[in-house]
Amino acid sequence: MTRALDGFIEDDFTGVAVGTLVAGRWRVQRPLTEGGMATVYVAEDTETPGQLCALKIMAPRLLRDEKSRQRFEQEATIGTTLKHPHIVNVLGAGVDEKLESPWIAMELLQGGTIAAVLKERGPLPLEEVRQLFLDFGAAMAAAHTRGVVHRDLKPENVFLEARPSSGLPYTLKVLDFGIAKVRKDVTMKNSQLIGSPLWMAPEQLSAGTNIAPFTDVWPFGLLAFFGLTGKNYWLTANAPAMNLPKLLAEIMAADLITPTARAEQLGVPVSWPATFDAWFLRCVARDPAARFQSVGDAAAELDLALSGKASTPAPTPAAPEPLVEEKPVAIAAPIELTPEASKPPVTSPSRAPYALVAGALVLLALALGAWLRFGS
Repeated sequence: MTRALDGFIEDDFTGVAVGTLVAGRWRVQRPLTEGGMATVYVAEDTETPGQLCALKIMAPRLLRDEKSRQRFEQEATIGTTLKHPHIVNVLGAGVDEKLESPWIAMELLQGGTIAAVLKERGPLPLEEVRQLFLDFGAAMAAAHTRGVVHRDLKPENVFLEARPSSGLPYTLKVLDFGIAKVRKDVTMKNSQLIGSPLWMAPEQLSAGTNIAPFTDVWPFGLLAFFGLTGKNYWLTANAPAMNLPKLLAEIMAADLITPTARAEQLGVPVSWPATFDAWFLRCVARDPAARFQSVGDAAAELDLALSGKASTPAPTPAAPEPLVEEKPVAIAAPIELTPEASKPPVTSPSRAPYALVAGALVLLALALGAWLRFGS
């Protein structure tokens, strides 16, 4: 079987046949979805007849790629240790001897990603976002407490299960800890670009910077804007054809205007309190020390912000810009982080101190490779 995958032709993929018994327990019923690293199947747990699960099996072409295999195995390891009602439940994991492929068995979720729900329903009501993001924050607080930084929070990894919860018609589940970092590793300097550029914090785009719970705060803020508007905060991402170098220039160097001003630019009417503007700008502060230091803290403040009661000091917003300026994307200088969680927030600068244009060429190449390979 030959097919296109991740921009090239792959000839060695045959899939797993319906009826195959994986690891002596999981019987494949049908394919469910497919990504760059694996195919997910609906499978029956033969130890509990009638009980279905989502069985993720690593793509054969990646079996010899050590980093990809480590990423897959890490997702299994972290998934089995993180037990929380708002994190997808991992039922088991291992390597099938006959297939010679790693596998992960997870609970089978009915519903869709937040992106799919927004496409069908449009922007979510303010109260729904408030409650959903409290649940989202609780899930990430559980991960951060265990020393796990997700590093790839994006709409595709936020699932709204069609099961009532917290007074809502669905239950939020965080997916895919495949590129997460464990805190004992996070203390090391970031040396490789991994994640989805559209949602990555600046420190993920820069060599020699620390990755910590505040790294997940950046996409958490962007996702809140996305949930309330159905649009991406970055102008470049809303263009008919997204230009990756231009997107990275916007993320790294363009003025950060209030979400209210950005929604007006995008033609989206909004009704959130002004306190949401201050909350959002603190989430996307380019200096990590100026952000909330964890998603749990950000979620608690969002609860207040959407009620008009936030204690978040309001930064001075930049003036709206109708177009993204053409600027070179560059690597950030290392940032000295202070450990005090009580340090007052710093106003987001209109231009972050990013230099070294030569390094930007390497950055763009790495980002493009990561985007094509792992971004979906």
